Amino acid sequence: MKPTTSNDGVQRRIPPLEILVFLVVGLAVDLVQGALLPSYLRAEVLLVLVVYVGWSTTPLKGAVVGTIFGILEDYLVGIPVGLNGLSMTLIGFLSGYLSRWMSAELGSFRVLLFAALALLDRAIILGTLRVLGQNVSPVRVDGLLLSAFLTGIIGEVFFGLYDKIRFPPKDFRRLD
Repeated sequence: MKPTTSNDGVQRRIPPLEILVFLVVGLAVDLVQGALLPSYLRAEVLLVLVVYVGWSTTPLKGAVVGTIFGILEDYLVGIPVGLNGLSMTLIGFLSGYLSRWMSAELGSFRVLLFAALALLDRAIILGTLRVLGQNVSPVRVDGLLLSAFLTGIIGEVFFGLYDKIRFPPKDFRRLD
């Protein structure tokens, strides 16, 4: 797998084994959240992982990972298979392009970016369900906004921690 150079000049490569670990951990967290928390307190962990892969590699890899993660989430959650696959494919692809246009050091703006992507994800799924004629229960806007904001916080924490572990800053002061 060829490393990708991000806009901050760091060559990044996410091996398939790490992506598999992302998938297992993300699905486990989503299942635990689904069993323990109301919908308005659930963060979209798989979405965060898809955005990370898309942001750190290429739009194509983000789209492929989004497709796989989304279809598996559809199957486990019990919604028509393909809806999360569609939305996460689009978001994974989009995040690959967003990384080219935006600075890697977004700071607190990244929380808003994740929140916007989480809202886009919900809009794609709910809109597709309505177009297909499915009964969609009324959605509370405040619940969607809270869930999106929690997704933004989780995304910011994950980006910061994982980048620090995986790509630690170099200390060139000790070259003597």
